[in-house]
Amino acid sequence: MCRVFLFLILISLSTPALALWNHIIFNSPPPKILLDKVDKIYDPRAKQNERIFFNETFQEYFKKARPNEVFKIQKFRKSTDALENSDLTQSWRDEAALALDGKVIPKVIYLRGSEDLYRHFYLSSPVATAKVIARAKMYEAIQSNWGKLKTTVFNDAGIDCSNVKNCQAFDENIMEKMQDNFFFSYPLTRQLDNGNFIFEFQGVGFVEVDKKTLKSGRVTFGISYFNDNNQIEKGAERFRTDVDAGLAPPPAPSTPAPSADSPPSN
Repeated sequence: MCRVFLFLILISLSTPALALWNHIIFNSPPPKILLDKVDKIYDPRAKQNERIFFNETFQEYFKKARPNEVFKIQKFRKSTDALENSDLTQSWRDEAALALDGKVIPKVIYLRGSEDLYRHFYLSSPVATAKVIARAKMYEAIQSNWGKLKTTVFNDAGIDCSNVKNCQAFDENIMEKMQDNFFFSYPLTRQLDNGNFIFEFQGVGFVEVDKKTLKSGRVTFGISYFNDNNQIEKGAERFRTDVDAGLAPPPAPSTPAPSADSPPSN
Protein backbone atom coordinates (compact mmCIF):
# COMPACT_ATOMS: atom_id res chain seq x y z
CA MET A 1 0.00 0.00 0.00
CA CYS A 2 2.86 2.40 0.86
CA ARG A 3 4.53 1.73 -2.49
CA VAL A 4 1.32 2.46 -4.38
CA PHE A 5 0.90 5.71 -2.41
CA LEU A 6 4.51 6.66 -3.13
CA PHE A 7 4.00 5.95 -6.80
CA LEU A 8 0.96 8.25 -6.91
CA ILE A 9 3.01 10.99 -5.25
CA LEU A 10 5.80 10.57 -7.81
CA ILE A 11 3.25 10.72 -10.63
CA SER A 12 1.78 13.95 -9.29
CA LEU A 13 5.26 15.50 -9.17
CA SER A 14 6.28 14.44 -12.67
CA THR A 15 3.14 15.09 -14.75
CA PRO A 16 -0.16 16.95 -14.55
CA ALA A 17 -2.77 15.22 -12.38
CA LEU A 18 -4.55 12.37 -14.09
CA ALA A 19 -8.28 11.73 -14.15
CA LEU A 20 -10.19 8.58 -15.18
CA TRP A 21 -7.95 6.44 -12.97
CA ASN A 22 -7.75 2.74 -13.75
CA HIS A 23 -5.18 0.39 -12.22
CA ILE A 24 -4.86 -2.71 -14.35
CA ILE A 25 -2.87 -5.56 -12.82
CA PHE A 26 -1.37 -8.17 -15.15
CA ASN A 27 0.32 -11.43 -14.13
CA SER A 28 1.42 -12.65 -17.53
CA PRO A 29 3.01 -10.99 -20.56
CA PRO A 30 0.83 -9.93 -23.50
CA PRO A 31 -0.07 -12.71 -25.94
CA LYS A 32 2.22 -13.05 -28.94
CA ILE A 33 -0.54 -11.95 -31.31
CA LEU A 34 -0.74 -8.58 -29.50
CA LEU A 35 3.05 -8.17 -29.33
CA ASP A 36 3.30 -8.89 -33.06
CA LYS A 37 0.49 -6.45 -33.87
CA VAL A 38 2.02 -3.56 -31.90
CA ASP A 39 5.42 -4.25 -33.43
CA LYS A 40 3.94 -4.39 -36.93
CA ILE A 41 2.09 -1.07 -36.71
CA TYR A 42 5.01 0.77 -35.08
CA ASP A 43 6.61 3.16 -37.58
CA PRO A 44 9.75 1.54 -39.11
CA ARG A 45 11.40 4.98 -39.30
CA ALA A 46 10.95 5.43 -35.56
CA LYS A 47 12.55 2.03 -34.97
CA GLN A 48 15.48 2.97 -37.19
CA ASN A 49 15.97 6.32 -35.43
CA GLU A 50 16.04 4.53 -32.09
CA ARG A 51 18.57 2.01 -33.36
CA ILE A 52 20.88 4.70 -34.75
CA PHE A 53 20.73 6.70 -31.50
CA PHE A 54 21.50 3.60 -29.41
CA ASN A 55 24.51 2.70 -31.55
CA GLU A 56 25.89 6.23 -31.24
CA THR A 57 25.25 6.22 -27.48
CA PHE A 58 27.05 2.90 -26.98
CA GLN A 59 30.04 4.28 -28.91
CA GLU A 60 30.02 7.37 -26.69
CA TYR A 61 29.96 5.26 -23.52
CA PHE A 62 32.80 3.05 -24.76
CA LYS A 63 34.95 6.13 -25.41
CA LYS A 64 34.48 7.17 -21.78
CA ALA A 65 34.76 3.75 -20.13
CA ARG A 66 38.07 1.91 -19.93
CA PRO A 67 38.43 -1.72 -21.06
CA ASN A 68 37.97 -4.16 -18.14
CA GLU A 69 36.17 -1.44 -16.16
CA VAL A 70 32.79 -2.34 -14.62
CA PHE A 71 30.25 0.02 -16.17
CA LYS A 72 28.16 1.94 -13.62
CA ILE A 73 25.10 3.84 -14.85
CA GLN A 74 25.45 6.53 -12.18
CA LYS A 75 29.00 7.29 -13.28
CA PHE A 76 28.26 7.71 -16.97
CA ARG A 77 24.72 9.08 -16.92
CA LYS A 78 24.63 12.88 -17.18
CA SER A 79 23.11 14.75 -14.27
CA THR A 80 19.61 16.08 -14.81
CA ASP A 81 21.00 19.64 -14.65
CA ALA A 82 23.10 19.00 -17.75
CA LEU A 83 20.56 17.18 -19.91
CA GLU A 84 20.07 18.66 -23.35
CA ASN A 85 18.11 15.77 -24.81
CA SER A 86 14.36 15.40 -25.12
CA ASP A 87 12.62 13.05 -22.67
CA LEU A 88 12.58 10.39 -25.39
CA THR A 89 16.25 10.54 -26.39
CA GLN A 90 17.33 10.81 -22.76
CA SER A 91 15.36 7.63 -22.05
CA TRP A 92 17.30 5.90 -24.84
CA ARG A 93 20.58 7.02 -23.25
CA ASP A 94 19.38 5.66 -19.92
CA GLU A 95 18.31 2.35 -21.45
CA ALA A 96 21.70 1.96 -23.13
CA ALA A 97 23.47 2.69 -19.83
CA LEU A 98 21.19 0.29 -17.97
CA ALA A 99 21.91 -2.46 -20.53
CA LEU A 100 25.63 -2.05 -19.74
CA ASP A 101 25.25 -1.51 -15.99
CA GLY A 102 27.33 -3.98 -13.98
CA LYS A 103 29.03 -5.42 -17.08
CA VAL A 104 32.78 -5.49 -17.60
CA ILE A 105 33.69 -3.43 -20.68
CA PRO A 106 35.49 -5.76 -23.10
CA LYS A 107 38.60 -4.62 -24.94
CA VAL A 108 37.29 -6.14 -28.17
CA ILE A 109 33.63 -6.59 -29.10
CA TYR A 110 32.92 -9.28 -31.68
CA LEU A 111 29.90 -8.50 -33.85
CA ARG A 112 28.76 -11.34 -36.09
CA GLY A 113 27.00 -10.99 -39.43
CA SER A 114 24.59 -8.03 -39.43
CA GLU A 115 24.84 -7.63 -35.66
CA ASP A 116 25.46 -4.11 -34.33
CA LEU A 117 25.94 -2.69 -30.82
CA TYR A 118 22.18 -2.17 -30.48
CA ARG A 119 21.46 -5.86 -31.09
CA HIS A 120 24.51 -7.11 -29.18
CA PHE A 121 24.01 -5.17 -25.95
CA TYR A 122 20.46 -3.85 -25.87
CA LEU A 123 17.90 -6.13 -27.54
CA SER A 124 18.53 -9.03 -25.16
CA SER A 125 18.58 -6.82 -22.04
CA PRO A 126 15.79 -6.95 -19.43
CA VAL A 127 14.84 -3.30 -20.01
CA ALA A 128 14.35 -3.93 -23.75
CA THR A 129 12.07 -6.89 -23.03
CA ALA A 130 10.18 -4.84 -20.45
CA LYS A 131 9.63 -1.99 -22.91
CA VAL A 132 8.07 -4.31 -25.50
CA ILE A 133 5.70 -5.65 -22.85
CA ALA A 134 4.90 -2.18 -21.47
CA ARG A 135 4.09 -0.70 -24.88
CA ALA A 136 1.70 -3.56 -25.68
CA LYS A 137 0.02 -3.32 -22.26
CA MET A 138 -0.51 0.43 -22.64
CA TYR A 139 -1.94 -0.06 -26.13
CA GLU A 140 -4.29 -2.71 -24.71
CA ALA A 141 -5.34 -0.36 -21.86
CA ILE A 142 -6.18 2.42 -24.32
CA GLN A 143 -8.30 0.01 -26.34
CA SER A 144 -10.15 -1.16 -23.23
CA ASN A 145 -10.84 2.42 -22.09
CA TRP A 146 -11.65 3.88 -25.50
CA GLY A 147 -15.29 4.41 -24.55
CA LYS A 148 -14.12 7.21 -22.22
CA LEU A 149 -11.09 8.38 -24.18
CA LYS A 150 -12.88 8.96 -27.46
CA THR A 151 -14.81 11.88 -25.96
CA THR A 152 -11.67 13.68 -24.77
CA VAL A 153 -9.03 15.73 -26.52
CA PHE A 154 -6.90 12.56 -26.53
CA ASN A 155 -9.02 11.68 -29.57
CA ASP A 156 -7.85 14.80 -31.43
CA ALA A 157 -8.04 12.93 -34.72
CA GLY A 158 -11.79 12.43 -34.30
CA ILE A 159 -11.60 8.63 -34.59
CA ASP A 160 -15.07 7.07 -34.61
CA CYS A 161 -14.62 3.34 -35.15
CA SER A 162 -17.33 0.92 -34.16
CA ASN A 163 -14.62 -1.59 -33.18
CA VAL A 164 -11.21 -0.16 -32.20
CA LYS A 165 -9.75 -3.66 -32.09
CA ASN A 166 -9.98 -3.66 -35.86
CA CYS A 167 -9.49 -0.03 -36.84
CA GLN A 168 -6.50 1.14 -38.87
CA ALA A 169 -7.07 4.82 -38.02
CA PHE A 170 -7.01 4.01 -34.29
CA ASP A 171 -3.80 1.98 -34.60
CA GLU A 172 -2.00 4.64 -36.63
CA ASN A 173 -3.01 7.44 -34.29
CA ILE A 174 -2.03 5.65 -31.08
CA MET A 175 1.31 4.54 -32.50
CA GLU A 176 2.04 8.08 -33.67
CA LYS A 177 1.38 9.40 -30.17
CA MET A 178 3.55 6.70 -28.62
CA GLN A 179 6.56 7.42 -30.82
CA ASP A 180 7.38 10.69 -29.06
CA ASN A 181 5.60 10.33 -25.72
CA PHE A 182 6.11 6.74 -24.54
CA PHE A 183 9.48 6.05 -22.95
CA PHE A 184 11.41 4.39 -20.13
CA SER A 185 11.62 6.56 -17.00
CA TYR A 186 14.91 5.91 -15.21
CA PRO A 187 14.28 8.67 -12.61
CA LEU A 188 10.93 7.15 -11.55
CA THR A 189 12.31 3.61 -11.69
CA ARG A 190 15.13 4.62 -9.36
CA GLN A 191 13.00 6.76 -7.04
CA LEU A 192 10.28 4.15 -6.55
CA ASP A 193 12.82 1.31 -6.30
CA ASN A 194 10.16 -1.40 -5.96
CA GLY A 195 11.67 -3.97 -8.30
CA ASN A 196 9.86 -2.68 -11.39
CA PHE A 197 10.83 -0.89 -14.58
CA ILE A 198 8.57 2.13 -15.11
CA PHE A 199 7.55 3.43 -18.53
CA GLU A 200 5.73 6.72 -18.99
CA PHE A 201 3.16 7.68 -21.60
CA GLN A 202 3.00 11.45 -21.13
CA GLY A 203 -0.47 12.69 -20.23
CA VAL A 204 -1.89 9.15 -20.27
CA GLY A 205 -0.29 7.03 -17.56
CA PHE A 206 2.48 4.64 -16.57
CA VAL A 207 3.32 0.96 -16.95
CA GLU A 208 5.31 -0.97 -14.36
CA VAL A 209 6.97 -4.25 -15.36
CA ASP A 210 8.51 -6.55 -12.77
CA LYS A 211 12.30 -6.62 -13.25
CA LYS A 212 12.71 -10.21 -12.06
CA THR A 213 9.97 -12.03 -13.92
CA LEU A 214 9.45 -9.65 -16.88
CA LYS A 215 5.91 -11.02 -16.94
CA SER A 216 3.79 -9.21 -14.37
CA GLY A 217 3.11 -5.59 -13.54
CA ARG A 218 0.56 -2.80 -13.49
CA VAL A 219 -0.85 -0.22 -15.88
CA THR A 220 -1.68 3.00 -14.02
CA PHE A 221 -3.91 4.61 -16.54
CA GLY A 222 -5.79 7.88 -16.98
CA ILE A 223 -6.06 11.11 -18.95
CA SER A 224 -4.85 14.46 -17.67
CA TYR A 225 -7.45 16.88 -16.36
CA PHE A 226 -6.53 19.22 -19.21
CA ASN A 227 -7.71 16.66 -21.72
CA ASP A 228 -10.65 15.41 -19.65
CA ASN A 229 -12.12 18.89 -19.10
CA ASN A 230 -11.96 19.81 -22.76
CA GLN A 231 -14.31 17.31 -24.28
CA ILE A 232 -14.92 17.45 -28.00
CA GLU A 233 -18.39 18.78 -28.74
CA LYS A 234 -20.22 18.32 -32.00
CA GLY A 235 -19.65 21.31 -34.25
CA ALA A 236 -17.21 22.90 -31.79
CA GLU A 237 -14.67 25.26 -33.30
CA ARG A 238 -11.07 24.18 -32.88
CA PHE A 239 -8.19 26.57 -32.38
CA ARG A 240 -4.85 25.20 -33.52
CA THR A 241 -2.05 27.00 -31.75
CA ASP A 242 0.49 25.83 -34.33
CA VAL A 243 -1.49 27.43 -37.18
CA ASP A 244 -4.11 29.87 -35.94
CA ALA A 245 -1.84 31.68 -33.52
CA GLY A 246 1.02 32.03 -35.98
CA LEU A 247 -0.72 32.86 -39.21
CA ALA A 248 -2.91 35.90 -38.55
CA PRO A 249 -4.69 37.15 -41.68
CA PRO A 250 -3.17 40.29 -43.23
CA PRO A 251 -4.98 43.56 -42.51
CA ALA A 252 -7.62 44.58 -45.06
CA PRO A 253 -6.56 47.45 -47.36
CA SER A 254 -8.05 50.83 -46.43
CA THR A 255 -9.13 51.52 -50.04
CA PRO A 256 -9.76 49.03 -52.82
CA ALA A 257 -6.88 48.59 -55.24
CA PRO A 258 -7.57 50.13 -58.69
CA SER A 259 -8.29 47.70 -61.47
CA ALA A 260 -6.25 47.60 -64.67
CA ASP A 261 -9.10 49.31 -66.58
CA SER A 262 -9.51 52.20 -64.13
CA PRO A 263 -8.50 55.65 -65.44
CA PRO A 264 -5.40 57.18 -63.85
CA SER A 265 -6.04 59.64 -61.04
CA ASN A 266 -5.25 63.32 -61.59
